[in-house]
Amino acid sequence: MAMRQGFSLVELSIVLVILGLLTGGILGGQALIRAAELRSVTSEYTRWVTATQTFRDKYFALPGDMTNATAFWGTQDPTPATCATTPSSSALTCNGSGDGLISPSSAPGSNELFRFWQHLANAGLIEGSYTGTSVPASPVGWGAVRGTNIPISKVTNNALWTFSTYNTGGQMYP
Repeated sequence: MAMRQGFSLVELSIVLVILGLLTGGILGGQALIRAAELRSVTSEYTRWVTATQTFRDKYFALPGDMTNATAFWGTQDPTPATCATTPSSSALTCNGSGDGLISPSSAPGSNELFRFWQHLANAGLIEGSYTGTSVPASPVGWGAVRGTNIPISKVTNNALWTFSTYNTGGQMYP
């Protein structure tokens, strides 16, 4: 009588259990990575809030809205009307309106949404170097380019954006 060769039910069961464990481990690992990435959002937010509060305490103004920023870091463009559109490759900057709001065009010659990040970097409170101006053909929208005029987030394919404005009383407006 000829012997048949093949796998027994027990052997097949063991292989399936091993494959199940490997798949579960891979999916579990991906979930852990994503959870760590999402936790980093909280730490980034806390870091930006702390940097903004430290800036306000040191310079008595919000970054981007500071009326005497050029006294600290120099003038990017002597003509206030064109300062908002003149990108900086150094610490040179423009003044803000000082109205307690971080807005794109609240003062002639300012671009507070993007000068916000530049002023924080100039003060040494965040890493990076930012142009302080919008970019017309922006892939992100509103003239923002990650790593050029706004910081890059640690969350994959995301960036940080100044989305709220504050009045001098410290109240937040969405």
